[in-house]
Amino acid sequence: MKLQILLNSIHVTPQLIFNPFPAYAQKYLPFAMAASMESTSKGRLWTCWAGGQDGPNAYLLASYSDDQGKSWCDPVFVIDPRAHGLKMGTRLGSFWCDPKGRLWLFFHQSVGMFDGSCSNWFVRCDDPDAEQPAWTEPVYIGFGASLNKPFVRKNGEWILPVSLWERWHIDKPFADYYRELDAVRGANVFVSDDEGASWRYRGGIIFKDSCFNEHSVVEKRDGTLWMLSRGMKEAFQSFSTDGGKTWQPQTTFFPHVNSKALFRRLKSGNLLLIRHGVAFDQQPKDSTEEWNWGKGRSHLTAFLST
Repeated sequence: MKLQILLNSIHVTPQLIFNPFPAYAQKYLPFAMAASMESTSKGRLWTCWAGGQDGPNAYLLASYSDDQGKSWCDPVFVIDPRAHGLKMGTRLGSFWCDPKGRLWLFFHQSVGMFDGSCSNWFVRCDDPDAEQPAWTEPVYIGFGASLNKPFVRKNGEWILPVSLWERWHIDKPFADYYRELDAVRGANVFVSDDEGASWRYRGGIIFKDSCFNEHSVVEKRDGTLWMLSRGMKEAFQSFSTDGGKTWQPQTTFFPHVNSKALFRRLKSGNLLLIRHGVAFDQQPKDSTEEWNWGKGRSHLTAFLST
């Protein structure tokens, strides 16, 4: 019963802590991880990252730069559930500017490293270039976590990647909880047809030998959805011809280290792919050890389609 009460706390609406200093001054930030960055229509750069640790006590900080990243303001807000007496953390967030210029921050909450469900949320700023940007109240999306940005399909739908990790990722105290979610564990997509006001689950795929998914999705010119997902020794891919409801069996996209790779379609129409290693069809050097998180994470390279 106590564990269930603890798990129920992931649905408590988060609170943004504005002007978080001096409580979160630089000397209290011994750790930084998993940054996300986005540029507004006027060129302001926003970023968020996990502070404190890569663990259950992590919190999310956000800052911006008005000189193309040469200097950054102190964090303008923090999402830290423990500051409000909740025994959970927030360490994953993703910024995205929509076609109207509004800035979204997608972020998750979890008890422990992973409680088996997580809760996925967003906040939105309608004028991210303002001197004092104002943010909406957090809105609940559903289970899982969004580690990559959404995108807008040609038919107007918004597609949001949502990871719900496999059972072997779940912390031991919660190992028998959330069995009802087992059918949707893996790399999922949520869809919105009202410009992000509401989101609903559409479909996904459970990749064999996956590791945290960290998937990204693009739309091919014929409307097919193309997914790229992280694996132990390679990057996986899958395709959907029905808007993300069902996905074809996985295949290898390219050899890769056990780390995130992603792709997005640029305004030019070209695809941008970012991965480790300078040769597209070769395994990065020193990446053969399956569980060594550090080896092979070098030579971060951007590839552009032609």
